[in-house]
Amino acid sequence: MRTRTVAVFLSCWLVLCASAHRAQSFVPPAEQILSLYCQTLAKVSRLSATEEICGRKPEQPAAAKGSAPGSGDAPCPRPATAQVFLRFPGDYREQAGRSYTVVSTPLATVKAGGGVVLAAKPDVTDRYRSLLTYRDPVGLAQALSSDGVDLSVCTLGRFRKRICYVIGAAYPDLSRPQVWLDKETLQPARYVIAPAASTDGPPRLECLYDSWKTLASAKGAQTLFPGKMTLVREGETVWVRTVKAVKADPELAPRLFDVDAVAEETRKDAGTLGADETELKEVRDLVEGFDQMFR
Repeated sequence: MRTRTVAVFLSCWLVLCASAHRAQSFVPPAEQILSLYCQTLAKVSRLSATEEICGRKPEQPAAAKGSAPGSGDAPCPRPATAQVFLRFPGDYREQAGRSYTVVSTPLATVKAGGGVVLAAKPDVTDRYRSLLTYRDPVGLAQALSSDGVDLSVCTLGRFRKRICYVIGAAYPDLSRPQVWLDKETLQPARYVIAPAASTDGPPRLECLYDSWKTLASAKGAQTLFPGKMTLVREGETVWVRTVKAVKADPELAPRLFDVDAVAEETRKDAGTLGADETELKEVRDLVEGFDQMFR
């Protein structure tokens, strides 16, 4: 009798374990998750935003040891303001006064400032924009694959007390490029761009997305945009972008995304950077210097 009781108990325990394993192991494929994410963005073809950029210099205090990535940093003494324009799929322009301009399309990229073309190709630090500039499943999947994210791997993980889909790595492995999307809202929470050098170390470079905003176009279509983005290098904040205003489907002139036109305008503006734009130049130097570290 006792043997039979033990056998029944073991059988029930095995069934429960198997059921729990199946529940934990079932995760939709990455392509399906990205498709669902894109559905939450609605049919908006253009966006414009005003962003306040705070870049932390190396001598500024960093977050305290043991604090969450991107938290606890010193206040920004002189934030810069940038105008950002997006035309889907893949076109991006950022304008910070006359001191810094970025135009990126699927075919070409230019970064210019102070009368000088700083770069003519995308860099690893630009990859945080992939989740913003592509809003169709195919284009987004291609962009993430080009960034090095393995779409054949998708697991569940926990980040800031939230359960997330982890695309690109088996949680908790941070040694591979990966995108984290909140399981309930499908909003991106984290993009590990340059993975950790070791399995137990922090990512070399990641972007955190917070405070997603819901906005509507003039035609009533609703979409989403992050209210805050934080670039973090090995646990320390590099810059924080806080969105002050955002508009869906504004009128945008095609020339805004003309890479050749930006290069020509830069040559015309050579040597005309004003002293009142010193703070913008400092932000440009900080971002460009960080680009160099990952080339």
